[in-house]
Amino acid sequence: MRSMLVCAAALMAAAVTASASGLGDPFAGLSGLPLGAAEAAQIAGGDVKMTLNAERNSLRVEVSAQKDRRTGHKKAGSERSYEIEAHNRVADTKQADYMPADGSDGGKLKTKPEKFPEGSWKVTGVRERKDAYGPNIVDTDAVGEVEAFDASGASVGRRKDRGYAIHSNSRPFNESRSWGCIVVKEQDNRRLAGTLRRDIEQWGAGRQTLKVERERER
Repeated sequence: MRSMLVCAAALMAAAVTASASGLGDPFAGLSGLPLGAAEAAQIAGGDVKMTLNAERNSLRVEVSAQKDRRTGHKKAGSERSYEIEAHNRVADTKQADYMPADGSDGGKLKTKPEKFPEGSWKVTGVRERKDAYGPNIVDTDAVGEVEAFDASGASVGRRKDRGYAIHSNSRPFNESRSWGCIVVKEQDNRRLAGTLRRDIEQWGAGRQTLKVERERER
């Protein structure tokens, strides 16, 4: 320990001298010491990162780590990933509900839905649903833009909207459509919801993300 302190003191003295003489950063180009597994575990928590591919037919789920119940730190070797089948086929309608991005009341306006907006978004919640879109729904903070229509059916221009999520559909998977949301099969819905809930319980909300890649032209 004494030799390490002496070495550190010498390096600091050299740094002060070099700085005063205008030689720049004396440590530039030196690599730092790598963190040990225990130190790294104390710095970063677990995350769930989902990615919808450019073809909009596969959702990749990456779990960076799970928490060790005994130590409360990341469990070494607990990283895992899996892919689930998904789609983003949108219903051809002008009667989709309008959910203004600012959280205000959409009134009687309706919209022509568009696909899930590309970009990186945060998961804002995981809720149970007991209707045709359950058994769970994964809410996000995604904001898109759609054409809106008044009660007479006349266009009132494009408006920013929200409400983009991941859910299932009671219709057969290959036939189902949505108002812009990502649709997954019910068994995958349960698995994904479980993954997210465990991560939120262990590490807290706000760390789970969804990246939607730019759709590839066909």
